[in-house]
Amino acid sequence: PKVVLLDLNVTDSGGLDTARRVRAAAAEAPVIVLTGLDERETALQAVHEGAQDYLIKTHIDSHMLERAVRYAIERQRLTAELRQSLKHVEELSRLKTQLVSLVSHEFANALTVVECALPLLMDTAGAGPDASRLSEEGRSLYRTIQQNVDALDSTARNLLQLGRLEKGRFSLNLGRVELGALARKCLGRLQLPCAQKALQIDLDLGQDRFAVRADAEALSVVVFNLL
Repeated sequence: PKVVLLDLNVTDSGGLDTARRVRAAAAEAPVIVLTGLDERETALQAVHEGAQDYLIKTHIDSHMLERAVRYAIERQRLTAELRQSLKHVEELSRLKTQLVSLVSHEFANALTVVECALPLLMDTAGAGPDASRLSEEGRSLYRTIQQNVDALDSTARNLLQLGRLEKGRFSLNLGRVELGALARKCLGRLQLPCAQKALQIDLDLGQDRFAVRADAEALSVVVFNLL
């Protein structure tokens, strides 16, 4: 049916039980409850449980009934569209979570290979596995590469945390973080791109050593993005 006009006082049922049975039998149809003056609270409860509107039988005229039916059909249509949109959003969210998990795992696997290959490459090139036999400039470049590999590894872990957050399993690894040391580490990652662009970044921390209680990896991402 396009619309149901429901009298709560039918012979074989009554009250909210009637409304619930009709809603179960015709869940997609808008329901308008017809009630008496002394049943207004019951009618309101029926609206809370899914009916679109209620009318007091002794106060109904043709204009009021026509408007109530028209509005009830439109509200039911909008409600159905909203439910469908919410299902679509939930499905997109589920797919996004799966994609984030897949990408972060693949990202982490590739970084593991890079982390293992970098010392081997240095050793094969005669620079030693920790680049100790390189020039000062070479060691500086090696440290920059290693810092950025570590940062990418942290990003991969943060992506995994994002997936856990959306599943309600997110956790922070809170601890004491010195902001100066964290800022210097972030600046170290920018050493090579800054040199290539002839840029200079100065870090003035003053005499005070500020520390906060935070997740070091998550805070590093924030600071690096700000830089």
